[in-house]
Amino acid sequence: MKRILPHLLAAFALSFALLGLAPGAAALAPQSVLEWLHDVYAAEAARIAHGQSLSDAEFLALLTPQTAKLWREAREHPTPDLPEGPTLNAFFGWGVAPGSKVAFVGAAVVLGTVDAPVVLVDLMVKELPRRVVVDVVEDARSWRIANIVYDAGDDFVSFEKRLARH
Repeated sequence: MKRILPHLLAAFALSFALLGLAPGAAALAPQSVLEWLHDVYAAEAARIAHGQSLSDAEFLALLTPQTAKLWREAREHPTPDLPEGPTLNAFFGWGVAPGSKVAFVGAAVVLGTVDAPVVLVDLMVKELPRRVVVDVVEDARSWRIANIVYDAGDDFVSFEKRLARH
């Protein structure tokens, strides 16, 4: 038994190590909000640079159910008298057209709770610094965006409410 015990312990240790490397194992440990926002913003910056955008379903999957509902309402019943002007990129703010040079610089949790942090996100838009504040909520072992406040003072939810005639 003494000769078998070390081999048995080694086998258990190897099994646990392999479980950690198995596909899908990362899904067991949720990503930190800062890692998640880095991934979201880096991917969006790459899409903007290549003139691409998220599908509606992909975009809505990043939002809380309440914010996603408001976005859908704004698309179904838009306000007819919104002034023409620069477009709003939900992540980077106003005036970010496809092909623009944008980048994620960094992020820091500044307020909120563990499950609902408020994150200050530093960006570069057309080589100028820009800041947004992102309200994030943990949902089913992932993160969802509840609102984004842009450095010009406007925010995503207020814009969508105006667009949806709320």
